[in-house]
Amino acid sequence: MLSEKLPVLQRKSAKLRRYPGVILSTLSARVLIVDKGSEGAAHTRRSLEKAGYETCCVSDIQEGLRQFFAIQPALVLISEKGAGDDIWYLCERIREISTTPILVITPVEEHRNRIRGLNAGADGCLTWPYSNHELIAYVEALLRRSQMHSGEAQGNSYSDGILTIDYDKWEVYVRGKKIPLSRLEYLLLTALVQHAEQILNYDKLLDLVWGEGQGSLETLKSHISSLRRTIEEHAENYELIQTIRGVGYSYYRPRQAEKFSSPR
Repeated sequence: MLSEKLPVLQRKSAKLRRYPGVILSTLSARVLIVDKGSEGAAHTRRSLEKAGYETCCVSDIQEGLRQFFAIQPALVLISEKGAGDDIWYLCERIREISTTPILVITPVEEHRNRIRGLNAGADGCLTWPYSNHELIAYVEALLRRSQMHSGEAQGNSYSDGILTIDYDKWEVYVRGKKIPLSRLEYLLLTALVQHAEQILNYDKLLDLVWGEGQGSLETLKSHISSLRRTIEEHAENYELIQTIRGVGYSYYRPRQAEKFSSPR
């Protein structure tokens, strides 16, 4: 059990509003809304909650990035009008480390806005103003497509035969045994798992977990060392978290990981 409180999410309402032609197959999915306070922010949030989604709304780009790892949203919705040019930075950062669908809301019908959004990593662009039906249908379509390509991650959990992560409860199991992790260790692990078998360099991990310009290389190495010891104590000598010297770290699933052959 983590010692720090989880971000507060707005729960779905008891009475769900049904939208004609929309199959709500992803009820309770979490949507992270990044909006600095545009006129459509409250409208967007109400529409999603009436449709049964949990929402977490932030007004700062860096906080949006931190909450992305904290709550593991099923979809990220970003308002261009409320976030400004920083929106493209956020899209690019999320897309670098995750396939989570991103929906961008643009204030005007401009072809260049849509192209810029898609090039930055967004999966779709919706123009304000829009109807509730259009918003929910768009969100549902992106979530269905994401589920079809979700690979080994199922619902709000991850499992690869050795490591299991329950994102809802913030719990981690190795070989079926629950292991205690600090909040930072948990965030490091989920970042590595979401980018499995690819390298996350030192700066990227520091930005994602501690925030841009925060933390230090020494702190990162200390937490990785502790995380690795805790996991591999129960992993039957598999080196799941591997060091790329002078660069960063990578998580390797059991079928790719090598057993220890020499001291590290």
